[in-house]
Amino acid sequence: MKIPTRPKRQFVSEDLVIDSWKKIEPFFENLLNREISSVKDLERWMLDRFELEAILEENFAWRYIKLQIDTTNKEVAEDFDFWIKNIKPKIEPYSNKLNLKFIKNPFLEKLNQEEYRIYIRDLQNEIKIFRKENIPLLTKMQSKEREYFNIRSKMSVEWDGKEITMQKAWSFLKDTNRNTREVVYNKIYERGLKDKIAIDDLFDNLIVLRQQIAKNAGFDNYRDYKFAEMGRFDYTPQDCTNFHDAIAKEIVPIITSFEKKRKQKLGY
Repeated sequence: MKIPTRPKRQFVSEDLVIDSWKKIEPFFENLLNREISSVKDLERWMLDRFELEAILEENFAWRYIKLQIDTTNKEVAEDFDFWIKNIKPKIEPYSNKLNLKFIKNPFLEKLNQEEYRIYIRDLQNEIKIFRKENIPLLTKMQSKEREYFNIRSKMSVEWDGKEITMQKAWSFLKDTNRNTREVVYNKIYERGLKDKIAIDDLFDNLIVLRQQIAKNAGFDNYRDYKFAEMGRFDYTPQDCTNFHDAIAKEIVPIITSFEKKRKQKLGY
């Protein structure tokens, strides 16, 4: 099997190490101030922007993956927090300016409109919901979300005389022994209750933050804001509610009947 290789970079240096905003800012400044005199220039500009964004997304993804692998690693946690607090808040204003530069470019109409239809629609949507005052709120929200993962990562239960992680405990829920599944389920549930107050308080704070973010962007609630942010153009919240109701009415009774028969056969 031939494994594809990453194309050679055309805009961003191959040896770029993202350890400060100063390393990235010149690329955004280049894109923001570059003169575009033709369709060819515009397409080159787009490719360079795609390359920069892909590199940034990959860098953040690896920080997130490493954090999920070992949330107790102080260096990994600091790398992730550095991105959330020092890189992403600075990227957001530039992204909005680049979106505006692209949408207002006179050569936009000469691009293949069908080929770029989805991309243009997405950028117009990003411009619509962007609010400068939401940047610090989004940073605070992400920090609060990480607090939740920190709480969860420190949870453990005792099993067979040893302390095991919740992930390991969850694996026993697939054990073929019913008693084993019951015991481990109760241990997981009881352990979760120990952090109930902390998690409840955290979610209360997140609700306030998310609602304010939505209000700032002109939405009645965070759900509607999130629909827009995720680019859900083809269906509405009401469509989701209707689908949910249809499952409850048509599918749940069927599944319940299967489970009832299984329960009778097992003698429970």
